[in-house]
Amino acid sequence: MSGLSTADTNNLTDIINDCVAYITALAGENAENQNLLSIFENAAASLCFYKYTLYLAGSGRLRDFSAGDFSLKDGSDAVKYALSVWNQAKAEILPYTQGCDEISGDSFSFAAT
Repeated sequence: MSGLSTADTNNLTDIINDCVAYITALAGENAENQNLLSIFENAAASLCFYKYTLYLAGSGRLRDFSAGDFSLKDGSDAVKYALSVWNQAKAEILPYTQGCDEISGDSFSFAAT
């Protein structure tokens, strides 16, 4: 999170907490399964990436983006790319979610914490 303003760091922290809570709730009892831990962590990170990309797009600050070895050079495709990353992760965890129909849809919601 280096290079982020305090406000952006706080917003990103809220998004991360929300995503972890959401994926943990979807995982149900499987959240304790060490063999599935990596796919749930990946799903939480993917959802976080998508939500943060939407946050940046909504604030008009979506430009080139990089995180570690990953970078997007054209901000206009960032939302589509972030959605595809989330959709792939969502498909991977779907068999392990606890009877939750909402994950199979194309939407999610932001919730106050």
